[in-house]
Amino acid sequence: MPAFSNAMPVRPDPGDRSAMYRLVSLAFRYPSPEMFESFRDGRYVAELRDSVMRIPHLSALLFEHAGPTPSEVEGKFDGMEYSEFEARYVRTFDAGTPAPSCPPYEHVYSEGNQANVLLEVSEFYKHFGLEMGREEGARELPDHLCAELEFLHFLTFKESQVEQEGASDLLDGYRLAQKDFLERHLARWVPQFCARIEQQSALPFYGWLGRITAGLIASEVGWVDAACREGASRSGTF
Repeated sequence: MPAFSNAMPVRPDPGDRSAMYRLVSLAFRYPSPEMFESFRDGRYVAELRDSVMRIPHLSALLFEHAGPTPSEVEGKFDGMEYSEFEARYVRTFDAGTPAPSCPPYEHVYSEGNQANVLLEVSEFYKHFGLEMGREEGARELPDHLCAELEFLHFLTFKESQVEQEGASDLLDGYRLAQKDFLERHLARWVPQFCARIEQQSALPFYGWLGRITAGLIASEVGWVDAACREGASRSGTF
């Protein structure tokens, strides 16, 4: 995990951070044939690497967790077709005996009351006027990794908007919301989830993506904490 001081690191574009959260979320969704092709031919890896390189506090991750280059990705799939990839995805994330090897739900990794996790995550969403759509809500729980990453995508998108508008009070609020959600939720369970992917996934692609994702969350926690400290110091509340 990168070291952070109380000094403010190079300020990233929140729009780039928003795009990064969206891109990682897409990779953990149930794969369509089109998404599978983008994994297999290296387009997705190239896009994720480009996205990370635009964010100063994340770019070091590509050297710490280099993994495959875009040109090497196709070899990692060993001529695999979509049907086989889909079956392995289901065994890893969706089904299994008695459960999938790497369930992508926060409550699975919680040591406390699992129902409380679902309630707290839902309350975060509601506070910002968000709720899972009927179709999506019928398919996934609110603490699914993709839903939580999409929420960070939303918060960083709003941060980008208010920064352009010069609304510093709202800017600090959106950053504080990111800090709270990261520390109370993603940072508490994503490292365990990603470690399990590395150990148990039948898909090497997701082992690499897990290492990157764990590093992203750890680095984001450090950067947002520093940003909130700067905001508190500026407003005289720290």
